Amino acid sequence: MKKQKLLAIFFLLIFILNAYLAFYEGAPEVILWFCVNIMILFIIGLWFDNILLLSATVTSYLVIGSIWTIDLVSFLITGNAPLNIVRYLETASNIRFVVTFYHILLLVAPLAILMKKKMIHKYAWIVSSIHLSIMSILTLIITTSNISCLRAPCEIPIISLLYLLKPAFIPLVLFNLIVLTLLVFIPTNYIMAYLLRKKN
Repeated sequence: MKKQKLLAIFFLLIFILNAYLAFYEGAPEVILWFCVNIMILFIIGLWFDNILLLSATVTSYLVIGSIWTIDLVSFLITGNAPLNIVRYLETASNIRFVVTFYHILLLVAPLAILMKKKMIHKYAWIVSSIHLSIMSILTLIITTSNISCLRAPCEIPIISLLYLLKPAFIPLVLFNLIVLTLLVFIPTNYIMAYLLRKKN
């Protein structure tokens, strides 16, 4: 438990540093990005040893963080970001470049904790969906920037093809929520539950 609280403090410092850099660089809306604000769930989950929030962090971020990491590895090896996700690193400051590696820590740490606990909450996907809904609404209210692809489709190969399925009458923010819930959150939740049960 003590180690978890130390880890919570560590991620809180990373979040604060991200917020500072966002304001310093004149782009405070950066803290609204899904990859940044998901840390809040993780920090609270760590501090209170809340399995539901810890599970929701994995359910929300495992797939997204993995895709980000693949793009980063490609960028570091070839200098090209085929998924267009980490292209911002081309012009990032040195400190921003270093800090952005928190994405990998956020991918590995929650997963390692759940594997140690050998369990994942079966309703984690609901918390993931609620968190995404709240942050999406706040983002649309606070900024006009295309944070987390809420105002315009993400320009990510293959994933962008999903937008061809979007009916014109469904708002983009709602479409994103439906797609992420059905194709990411729920499958991740149940696949992780299956794997952890098998491990036991």
